Amino acid sequence: MPACPSKGAELLPSRPGRIKSSAGWWSLGLGLLTALTMAADPVGPMLAPGDAPVVGGLGRVYLVMLNPDAQPVPYQFPETVSAQYFMAGTKGTVSLRREGPESGTIVIAAGGFARRIYTLPLPENAIFPIELSLDGESTHRLVLSPMPPPGNSPGPMTETVSAQPAVSAAPVPATDPASAVAAAKSAEGMPSALRFFEEHFFPHEPMYLLMGWEDPNVKFQISFKYRPLNGDADDPGWLVRHAPRLTNLYLAYTQMSLWDTGAPSSPFYDTAYKPEVFYQWQRVDRQRWADWFGLDLQGGLQHASNGQDGPESRSFNVAYLMPTVRFGNPDGFFTRLSPRVYAYLGDLGDNPDIADYYGHVQLRGTIGWADGVQLSVIGTIGDGFHHGSAQMDLTYPLYRLGGRNLSVYLDLQYFTGYGESLLDYNERTSVFRAGISLWR
Repeated sequence: MPACPSKGAELLPSRPGRIKSSAGWWSLGLGLLTALTMAADPVGPMLAPGDAPVVGGLGRVYLVMLNPDAQPVPYQFPETVSAQYFMAGTKGTVSLRREGPESGTIVIAAGGFARRIYTLPLPENAIFPIELSLDGESTHRLVLSPMPPPGNSPGPMTETVSAQPAVSAAPVPATDPASAVAAAKSAEGMPSALRFFEEHFFPHEPMYLLMGWEDPNVKFQISFKYRPLNGDADDPGWLVRHAPRLTNLYLAYTQMSLWDTGAPSSPFYDTAYKPEVFYQWQRVDRQRWADWFGLDLQGGLQHASNGQDGPESRSFNVAYLMPTVRFGNPDGFFTRLSPRVYAYLGDLGDNPDIADYYGHVQLRGTIGWADGVQLSVIGTIGDGFHHGSAQMDLTYPLYRLGGRNLSVYLDLQYFTGYGESLLDYNERTSVFRAGISLWR
């Protein structure tokens, strides 16, 4: 989609230049980080109906900027935008001017949009309908048509006018600007607490509740990630405005518990607490190679502990790197592979032989349908290849059954090998459990 025509308006900030300082590797690393966080692809402009299409002889429309990229990008709404109008068989050029004192500079979230109101002068002898276009194409026009009060004939031009997208036989894009505007209007009335959680909290690892027949018979896991930086599109923080990719920095927490409900007092047998900090770079390939291929990258630091002391204490720290390769349609049938390589940090006094069982490499794989059955496998290779484990989860969305009433997944899980619990990481177990997943 073409960029917005506007004289003197720099739509995107300039990319950083060559590092001229000789401060050493730290300066070079900082420069590379800046280049990474500032790099951004242009977003596409489209016109959408305004809330009050005509006020005092001025037409009002939304300029909607879509960001189809998987990364947030900075954007500066220009003061004026040139557009073409089509009226009664004639055409010409009109200048749209940004309305209101608010800044035109924002950060558009990955896969999101932003909008600003623009006004245009309407002639006194305006003949409706009037069509507006940014690029002159008939498939990308906005139509202004008069709407007279009920039971009356059309009045003067200054009466209420509705703006509706032009009808076209062209396929509707996946990110429809009219739908985006409607969603934005709905979001404006959302309570601030809900908006805060929506913008900052996300699921992380799978979340499930499973039951089996062998003790400990219940297993459950909760996991979420938190975006600590303010990436609000309308009011981003200073860091996000200057380095929008920093919104991909997350804090996360995962807790997996084994619960022995068959024992007296139903104690928790063992719990693994896993806080972490990581950077997640989605769509490293920027969809340049093929629609059926995707590449993500994640790296971070994770602590794992069972919260015990004395001889039952288990803990370790790792630094990890995990690329994710996806083949197929992410909204249909796909295969996803995520090799995870990690190194242990610090003292392993609680469990000096932990690497013999958890190793340094883990492979995660998923195959199936986005809205159907999926098989996920997590395999760990112990050092020396004589220890390790495999966990297989077969999941199916239950909302596809019984009138779409249940927003959970059926989860059948089988684990075999070492390390299901931190407490008994050096003991081999094989167990089958079944239950539900909230996130897979």
